[in-house]
Amino acid sequence: MRARVPSEKDQEKRRKERHDKFLELARGRTRQVIGKMRWLRKLANRHSYLWTELEAKQILAVVEKEYAALHHAFLPPGTTHEMPFDFQRPGQDGNYPEEGEK
Repeated sequence: MRARVPSEKDQEKRRKERHDKFLELARGRTRQVIGKMRWLRKLANRHSYLWTELEAKQILAVVEKEYAALHHAFLPPGTTHEMPFDFQRPGQDGNYPEEGEK
């Protein structure tokens, strides 16, 4: 028995369903990302938190790398790569930064 070839109408219906699903998921996920970025941005408040310029640059670098990977994913087909994150401190002294240190 041969498989049924979908009609043009069926194919168009399937394309619409797939696009509608994309829009639904994209709206929710984009809103989540924006919310998480705003949440992360709150860490920049120097009245509440103490951080170094190096730590800030590390956060920004990993966010920029993820943005670049996202941007690339929407252009030509490609693969996604998990990019682990952790702070890298010069030296192993474990000291906290001084007030006003950048």
